[in-house]
Amino acid sequence: GNASKEQVAVLLQKLLHFGLMPDELDATDGVAAAMCHFYQLKTPGVKTNGKSWNDFIRENPGRIK
Repeated sequence: GNASKEQVAVLLQKLLHFGLMPDELDATDGVAAAMCHFYQLKTPGVKTNGKSWNDFIRENPGRIK
């Protein structure tokens, strides 16, 4: 949320073990978003069969701030 593009890129570089930093940091933002979605799908106890945000809110009331 509040991390800079540079911070996101460095984190991904450490997690994914790649050497050269890309010139366009928008690419690392895209990879980071994809990784977040992947990890959320693999989170135990989180239902992933909802069809909308309303379904998510109804099924996960404790996750809403």
